[in-house]
Amino acid sequence: ALGSIDPNTVYIIEEPEDEYILKSVNYTVGADDRTIDNDTAGVTTTMLDATLVPKKIYAICNSSEGIITVDTTLAQSMYLPGGAVTGITLLDGESITLQSTGTSWRAL
Repeated sequence: ALGSIDPNTVYIIEEPEDEYILKSVNYTVGADDRTIDNDTAGVTTTMLDATLVPKKIYAICNSSEGIITVDTTLAQSMYLPGGAVTGITLLDGESITLQSTGTSWRAL
């Protein structure tokens, strides 16, 4: 029946990925991260090597009341509407969502 649980079956419940992480220091994103919010001005969030997390999507947010930096690893490109860069700055309240192409990062 729909919604029934077999008492003779072992069910494994996986922990969800970290949906939201608040950071106040320089930080390199992890494979299980999703949303990284920076609450301290002047910090740098470094993207993980894009080859390690193909198709992975990250949101980087700035709630610091100042400027933060988002950099890539190994000078991998971030493709933004204005062209390819290896680092960007975000003002307070700004955010960027990046997806790994398997070799670089693409802004969504």
